[in-house]
Amino acid sequence: MTSIRRATPPAFHLVAIVTAVALTSPGCYRVDDDDIGEGPSDTDGGTEDTHGDDAATTQTHDDPVDDTGTDAAPVCGNGVVDLGEVCDDGLNDGSYDGCASDCRRLAPHCGDGKRDHDDGEACDDGVNDGSYGGCMPDCVAWAGYCGDGIVEDPETCESDDNVGEDGCNPTCGASGAPMWSDSWLLPEMSALHPVAMGMDLDGRILVFANGVTRGAPDWRRMTFDHDTGASYSYGPSQPGQASRGSFTGNGGWVIAGATSSGNGFIEYTVDERRHGTLYGSFGPLVAGAMGPLGDRVALVATHQIQVRAFDNLTLWSYDTTPLSLSHAAFMPDGRLITGGTADIFDDDVAYALSFDATGDQTSNALVFPNPDGGASSLADLVVADDGSVYATGTVSYAGQLTPHLWVGRFDANLDEEWIVSDPMAAPGRRPHAITVTETGTIAVVGDNIAAANGFVEKFSADGELRWSRDYDGATTLTAVMPTAQGGLVIAGDAPDRDGTTPMWIARVHP
Repeated sequence: MTSIRRATPPAFHLVAIVTAVALTSPGCYRVDDDDIGEGPSDTDGGTEDTHGDDAATTQTHDDPVDDTGTDAAPVCGNGVVDLGEVCDDGLNDGSYDGCASDCRRLAPHCGDGKRDHDDGEACDDGVNDGSYGGCMPDCVAWAGYCGDGIVEDPETCESDDNVGEDGCNPTCGASGAPMWSDSWLLPEMSALHPVAMGMDLDGRILVFANGVTRGAPDWRRMTFDHDTGASYSYGPSQPGQASRGSFTGNGGWVIAGATSSGNGFIEYTVDERRHGTLYGSFGPLVAGAMGPLGDRVALVATHQIQVRAFDNLTLWSYDTTPLSLSHAAFMPDGRLITGGTADIFDDDVAYALSFDATGDQTSNALVFPNPDGGASSLADLVVADDGSVYATGTVSYAGQLTPHLWVGRFDANLDEEWIVSDPMAAPGRRPHAITVTETGTIAVVGDNIAAANGFVEKFSADGELRWSRDYDGATTLTAVMPTAQGGLVIAGDAPDRDGTTPMWIARVHP
């Protein structure tokens, strides 16, 4: 590439026309013929007058004459950058790295902040200082960037597929690495244990957590900022304990639990106008779920299901004895999925039921029938937008005392599509919650019994393990929610040396 010539005016010859005029002003002088100099000599040694008597005498000087005081107009195209011109390369045809035809603007060039692909530029960020993620000074190559195959600061890994969720995210940060994290505890509390997490009506992180205030159990509702983790607000202390909740895609939510007197309750928000509390008449509630149309809510106790409208009208109820329930979720078509454990041949086995809108049972399944014998449990289940059911829990294999994690996908009729559990893998990873991200991947959080820390495992929609990460900031992770592009917010317990147990919360990379 050639550079623009930004020339300065060169020295040049001037023709001075001097007329012999008598100057009388002070400080002036007369220019005589002798001062002008002799012309060419003839053969007789005299001076030849070639102009006639009335002609002005002309003398060409060899030395440059200072024309600072002249008012010569700039000429675009003379190769000189005159006053009022930005450039002048003599051609001024607008070609790359040259000058425009009016000499008032530069043609496309390296440094104009526009990539001129046809002229050989690979990049042009306007700065081109070779810093990370930017362009080299000659515009023909990028500086270091995510995807160039070289791990360099601030990268922790290299990603060449721009997909993420495979151990290295699209910004070359490790999958699962915290974007921010914090430990959180109100001054009057000694413990805070998250049980459910999702999105509120304002798009903020909403956390439900059980606590201990002045020795008495209570629960709180808290909101946090997505980008910084800063706390917005927290609700007043509610006596009793929360159990499980569910969230709708538009910011609606429901949380179930038990009051200090042992009565079950459901607290809910459908939208800005519809919110309140419902109380059960059959003991503590272990789970709650809101219908997809926001017109009904499920109150779930250990052996009892009751579906109500928000005017407290009971739509239907069902006794599940001997099945012990622990989870509930509505399908997109309005069916209710519940899950728990069933005692089969003296072993607890993970189990699930589905009901239509009128309360008729439509299907049931052993969601983890252990072919080797031994017990299995259901830790959590979630319904995806397409009606698929994802579930996770633990299973104990013959001859092993410590349980293994399992995760599976089932269709809308609870027929198994796949289950992942490796009896040869290291045991002791106990799941507590599961979620489906907007990219279709599945995340499971829990605690690693042996290491006494929390973990996240991310799976593809087909059950392939994408990445796994332990978190020393928390001894266990009990709540998870999806964020943009497959990212997550996770929360759990973080016991402190002073005897308190703050809640640990973090937003992590995809």
